[in-house]
Amino acid sequence: TVFCMHFIAQGLRECDKCVYVTTEESRESILRQAEQFNLGFREGLEAGKLIIIDALTGAEDRWSLKSLDVEALVDKVIEAKKELGRGRGRLVIDSMSAFWLDKPAMARKYSYFVKKVLARWGFTTLAVSQYAITTSVAWDEPVAIRDASGRVRVLPIGEFVDEFFLKGEEGSIDVSGLGLETLALDLRSLKVVWKPIARVVRRRAVGPLYEVRLEAGRSVKISPDHSIYVLEDLRPTPKAGRDLEPGDFVLAPARLPELTTWNAKDIDLLSELAGHEHLRDLIYVHDVPEWVARHEKLLNLIRERYSVGRDTQRYYWRSRRVFPLEVLLEAGIGLSDLKGCKFSLVAKPKDGVVVGSCPINGRVPVNEKLMRLLGYYTAEGFMKENKVVFTFSSSEEDYVADLVSCLRELFGLDAKVYEQENKLVVDVNSKTLRIAMELVLGLRTGARNKTIPDLVLSAPPSLQRQFLVGLFRGDGHYQPDRVLTYTTASRELASSLSLLLLSLGVFPTIVTSGGRRFDLNIAYGEGRKALSDIARAMGKPVSDLGLPSRFTGIPKAQVVELLRKLNPTACKSGTYTHLGKVRTSRRRVLEKVLKPEKLRRRADLLISLLDGAKSARELAACLSLPHRVCVRELERLASYGLVRRAGSGAPATYELTEDGREEAEGLMRLRSLLPSDLAFLRVRSVRQVPYDKPFVYDLSVKGAENFVAGLGGVICHNSEAFGFGIEHIADGIIRFRRFVRGGVLRRFLLVEKMRQTPHSLTMHEVIIIDGRGVVVRPARITKEDVALPGPVVEKIARASAERELEAP
Repeated sequence: TVFCMHFIAQGLRECDKCVYVTTEESRESILRQAEQFNLGFREGLEAGKLIIIDALTGAEDRWSLKSLDVEALVDKVIEAKKELGRGRGRLVIDSMSAFWLDKPAMARKYSYFVKKVLARWGFTTLAVSQYAITTSVAWDEPVAIRDASGRVRVLPIGEFVDEFFLKGEEGSIDVSGLGLETLALDLRSLKVVWKPIARVVRRRAVGPLYEVRLEAGRSVKISPDHSIYVLEDLRPTPKAGRDLEPGDFVLAPARLPELTTWNAKDIDLLSELAGHEHLRDLIYVHDVPEWVARHEKLLNLIRERYSVGRDTQRYYWRSRRVFPLEVLLEAGIGLSDLKGCKFSLVAKPKDGVVVGSCPINGRVPVNEKLMRLLGYYTAEGFMKENKVVFTFSSSEEDYVADLVSCLRELFGLDAKVYEQENKLVVDVNSKTLRIAMELVLGLRTGARNKTIPDLVLSAPPSLQRQFLVGLFRGDGHYQPDRVLTYTTASRELASSLSLLLLSLGVFPTIVTSGGRRFDLNIAYGEGRKALSDIARAMGKPVSDLGLPSRFTGIPKAQVVELLRKLNPTACKSGTYTHLGKVRTSRRRVLEKVLKPEKLRRRADLLISLLDGAKSARELAACLSLPHRVCVRELERLASYGLVRRAGSGAPATYELTEDGREEAEGLMRLRSLLPSDLAFLRVRSVRQVPYDKPFVYDLSVKGAENFVAGLGGVICHNSEAFGFGIEHIADGIIRFRRFVRGGVLRRFLLVEKMRQTPHSLTMHEVIIIDGRGVVVRPARITKEDVALPGPVVEKIARASAERELEAP
């Protein structure tokens, strides 16, 4: 605001005609602040050089706006310019954001309208945009993240974004150098793809959020201004949470691309655990190679530094070839020299006596048995103290035998199996295994805390299916109507499993019971057929029918609207029952709308006229139609008001009317929806819910204005894109930034190039001084003033190093 005041003050000094529109402060407040900075606004008003339009208070005077309407704003500005007279003009609108506060998706449209109308009135306009304010999603909404190495995680958006911020900080951080990607909808192809994350955003939460519940059990919690995509007129359109209504069709992924680009052959458990400093002195390496046991430097080190002490294992280091990892590393023996060795984690009580434990294999292959083991644990396992325990039904002896075989082959451990209260318990008493499963394999304990490990999400589909075999054997079951169901108490597991199934071509529905139980149902033949190997592994019958999910059908009302205009005389009753009840399946759209010869000809004619007027002969040649048929259809379309004829006889041409262009574009959109990756889910309910976290979160996605988030996956609008309402039409951009470092607020600005405006690569510091206003000077800042947090810098460095290693 102070910056805008200086812009107007300079105009007054140069005798420009100045108009100041204030939407967030009253006229008196602007005048009072201008007096504090000696900017001469009252003198400008008295001299007829300045008019201040008050759009806040709704006063009854001539230069006030009663409502925040863009057309009323433009009319009032033009009236003010006429009042001021001819000459160069300066216009400030502080801020434009107020006009789209309750409908941020309209930012571009409103900004373009203001520029288009006022361009003829000789204004240089300074318009302020304060965007993406509290337009974000809740902390616990799941998102899929893929890092530079190809490893995939599904985790709460808050957990991911918080890694980049210091405690208590909010704002936006550029992470484009990290090579991070998330799932987003490509609005051209309508395919869900991996897109680079440009920025992560964290803002302080204000008030309650809106929980949007959809068909198929999907849901997402968003702030009132945050938008999700709905289908309106067969067009993906962002709609704010507060404007959503039951019955709106929300866009959601019906299938996802394969999650995997990471193809690890094995996991080096020893190296991974050695990276944890608090564990390094507890690791003992077993069965070291003979040359290592006889290594001269190692023997000298033991003789000089480890000849005394109460390590009860020391006397067996050489004879049994069991050595502390720290001693081996100190002797210059690398982890790469210890491939094939077993290792264990020991306990060291205060008196120094070492208590050993059973060793496990140092390297574990990433194969089908490991995937089934992870599935068994996710469904039936838990950890306590130094144990890993699995529980099965007493009738599931085959599953227990498979699990015991996996443990023996993968880790070299023999499990104890016993029966307890009609259950079969598999007990593995190994501290080493417990810690490896937690820290390396990413497994959690507690039914409500579980999720699918990153290793599974990053594995090839064939291995992911083996994980699902173990998972469904544990907590999966068949209902009487042959619905394959998986039940869990973990929201995170339900969401990650839903995304995994979508990537395998399976559309699950989710039934939530009080937020404490989640049933993922695979009810459609298409899904059951895709999971036939899993059902057979459970010994269950499989349907061979490949019926698609009904949720991928296109909203019938929007299809009928097109069909009525294309063939208004075809249906006398107007019910179009042959197209379904709520949705029209894609097969029916092809067979009943786009395939019938008459309708197809008319659609092709309209679409061919989109790029300009054509004669009947040109259209007949282009579409390979008989000339007589082409003329007849064109005349029929003209009678429907969709085309008009110019001229007569052979030279006559046909062009689209406004209704015809709208119909042709609608047909193009309908065709583009058929091969899309989308489902169209009706809104069941929108309700306010309390929110106890301090921040809300967002992702800015490069090349898209959306990302997939929420339980089961919903296409959420990228709220930062709303800030481009003004940037889209601006000739120049002055960007303001704020940093809090060491408890001091510092303000900076950067002039960016846009069309004919010169730009500066120098960051300027803005200082506000009473009596003088704004002072702008080249910033005297150090790297530490604007540096990213240390962990973020380390991530960027690691990602860059990994990309260099992978480069050919």
